[in-house]
Amino acid sequence: MTACLYDLAHQTGEVEWQQCHEKAFQQSKTALISAPCLTYPNANDKFILDTDASDTTIGAVLSQLQNGEERVICFASHVLLKPQRRYCTTRKELLAVVKFCRHFRHYLLGRRFILRTDHNSLVWLMRFKHIEGQLARWLEELSSFDMEIIHRPGKKHCNADGLSRIPDDVPECDCYRAGLDPTTLPCHGCKYCLRAHEQWSRFGNDVDDVIPLATKSVIASVRTVSVVAENDKDMSTDQEPTALAGDCHSDPSPNLDDTLPYADGNPCSNWAPEYPPEQLKIFQQEDPDLAPILKWMEEDVEPTQAELRLQSRATRSLWLCRPCFVMFNHVLYYKFIGCPARQGLCLVVPSELKGEVLKNCHDTKTSGHLGQKKTLDKLKQAFLWYNMRKDCDDYVSTCATCSQNKKAHVQPRAPLGQFHAGYPMERVHLDILGPFNTSNSGNNYVLMMVDQFTKWVEMAALPEQTAKCFIEKNCRNWDRDLPFLSMAMHSMVNRQTGFTPNQMMLGRETIQPVHLLLGMPQYGQNRMTPNVWVKHLVGRMQKIHEFARHSLHTSQLRQKRDYDLRVVEHKYQPGDLVYKADSTTKVGQSRKLKSPWCGPFLVVSSRPPLYTIRGRKGDSVVHHDKLKLCNDRDIPTWIKRLRHALLHAIIIVITITRNIREL
Repeated sequence: MTACLYDLAHQTGEVEWQQCHEKAFQQSKTALISAPCLTYPNANDKFILDTDASDTTIGAVLSQLQNGEERVICFASHVLLKPQRRYCTTRKELLAVVKFCRHFRHYLLGRRFILRTDHNSLVWLMRFKHIEGQLARWLEELSSFDMEIIHRPGKKHCNADGLSRIPDDVPECDCYRAGLDPTTLPCHGCKYCLRAHEQWSRFGNDVDDVIPLATKSVIASVRTVSVVAENDKDMSTDQEPTALAGDCHSDPSPNLDDTLPYADGNPCSNWAPEYPPEQLKIFQQEDPDLAPILKWMEEDVEPTQAELRLQSRATRSLWLCRPCFVMFNHVLYYKFIGCPARQGLCLVVPSELKGEVLKNCHDTKTSGHLGQKKTLDKLKQAFLWYNMRKDCDDYVSTCATCSQNKKAHVQPRAPLGQFHAGYPMERVHLDILGPFNTSNSGNNYVLMMVDQFTKWVEMAALPEQTAKCFIEKNCRNWDRDLPFLSMAMHSMVNRQTGFTPNQMMLGRETIQPVHLLLGMPQYGQNRMTPNVWVKHLVGRMQKIHEFARHSLHTSQLRQKRDYDLRVVEHKYQPGDLVYKADSTTKVGQSRKLKSPWCGPFLVVSSRPPLYTIRGRKGDSVVHHDKLKLCNDRDIPTWIKRLRHALLHAIIIVITITRNIREL
């Protein structure tokens, strides 16, 4: 079928493309993407992922060894964005691995597969040292896959290499800027910009809180402000990107100088120069609560009781402060009377500017994310509006930074859970102790097994586990002492049952070394026949167990009563947003400067005191005491989508259940 195409490769000089060549080429493409070339995957055979990268494109082929033959499952390719085209060769090849491992995740995750590449550096992929930034995030994502990386020379790597060299006929366009609507660009949304916008949107869905860095051309195209030529020369790309991007998205028409870290060179300059008196006057006149007061102040008239009753509660409350109101530059201010310690004027803030004032008095670096009372004190120094205390409390309580970094005044505490057992070995509890210093036998941990009813303890030394503990320095034979430790614990009277584990499990006490030392006699046992001894032992154990059950029940009731006196429980419902306690620390990071909470997470299901929460990396089951309610103002987009899908599914289940009951 392709013989004529191979003949062209051996010709010298000018190649003449004929009808037979075109027919063979089209037949080859059709055969490549249809059976029997493509096949369905199965769950038993090993997958092979071939990846390759070129200057503008990356490609991959997913295949599988079926009956000793390599069969193609799927082809894939992806056009690189302009910033990605500036990557070095190794980074492009690694991007191809990450991109297509993510694309074929449902085939590759949870099974060992072969990754073939023609870039020899990727063979040492998991051995990179001192990684950080983007490379660290990529390797962290790849660590969830069980892959065997094999280098294959480029001459044998033609399948993925061809997909990475698919020509791109769409001409490049310099108009596109990430985060902007393509229809607002000078090109009015050409094919290149539309494709780039679609790729950026998919990237924004995968990566949370993506904020594209604004540049001078973006600012000049989206802001209707006049910029003096010499000021434009001062704009440089080394300014703080957070301030630049934040202004570009939050305020539709501020001054261009706002994009600089400090507009006037002073880090403590306030926001007042941004709003001249004329603009403040307009904001106050457009406020429905302040407009009547401004009218009465300018006309110097006193409203009647009937007129006041027609106004809002905010207007009537503010009018009670009429003796302290003054007009300065046609703007309404509050002046303290009879208070020498409080000099100056306080701006009566219109509704349009309340959020801006709260942000500058709480969120900025010079504000320090103070608490509710201190933030309110800072507001009182220069501002006044109706219900300022409530607005301040609501703003601070919904601050994500404060929620993640400040510990709760009252720690969450769920009611004490109880587990009951009425006979030996009905319920056994397991736990891990360690790591201790490595013993001479190579053990680091201890597996503890305790029978709940009899308190009988068994211990076993283990070489592997991840818990942490402390042990005496240079102790290398601790695992040899475990049997003696178990023996000591078996002979101790338990406070809850009133008996030793020996009596509960064996019906008698074991012989201790001190008994052998003093030669204690075994009185009365030699006079019993085996049958009599068994009956006597069974009867004694039944009495011991009966008395122990009563003692355990009484002890558990007392413990729960005392514990539940300090319960601080919040019953989370599916769809609630919560934070999870985070006790992990990174190397070089101070524990005091680390956020004690991470998240937010979405509550998927509840079985108090255990809750299933969903995050970026999947579901996890967390205890109530490790959760805290999230009341943030700004919720990440990805968790909004999860919450909407969950609530929609809950509504469907409720509707179906209701219809079934009606039937």
